[in-house]
Amino acid sequence: AITTPDESLAQAARMWRNYGSEVKYYNQVQGYNSRLDELQAAFLRIKLDQLDVWNTERRRQAHRYACALSGIQELTLPFDMEGAQSVYHLFVIRTPSRKSLQDHLTKAGIGTLIHYPVPPHLQAAYRHQGWSSGQFPIAERIANTALSLPLFPGLRMDEQDWIIHQIQSFFE
Repeated sequence: AITTPDESLAQAARMWRNYGSEVKYYNQVQGYNSRLDELQAAFLRIKLDQLDVWNTERRRQAHRYACALSGIQELTLPFDMEGAQSVYHLFVIRTPSRKSLQDHLTKAGIGTLIHYPVPPHLQAAYRHQGWSSGQFPIAERIANTALSLPLFPGLRMDEQDWIIHQIQSFFE
């Protein structure tokens, strides 16, 4: 905890605790993930009892997405590496048509997110490293094509079917 009458110090502390960011996904300095307060910790402690059930549900939903969307050439889907199993905190697809697909899904009432739109080497926090656009083309391609689909415990099967249908219809 930090208390200070100095507004500039308070602002800097808020940035440091939130990955070095004032605006989500835009890091000005190298920071930390220090945003869990006592109340959130208490909720988390109770929720931990459901973790295995929720992770199983996330994997089931991810499997449904992967099976239904696997035939779409314009999509790159997530996959589990051999010997590993994701809990699918996010289900991130990649497509060069990200903006158009996101607009299409938004019009259909489906919320999506673009997580990490700026790759780390292009963040202001790492400007001192001297990296520039084009030096990490894979990271830049992922940042420009990634789109997170709805996936969470409680997503109903009919809702997921609607999402799948809208994605399939977009690419037809």
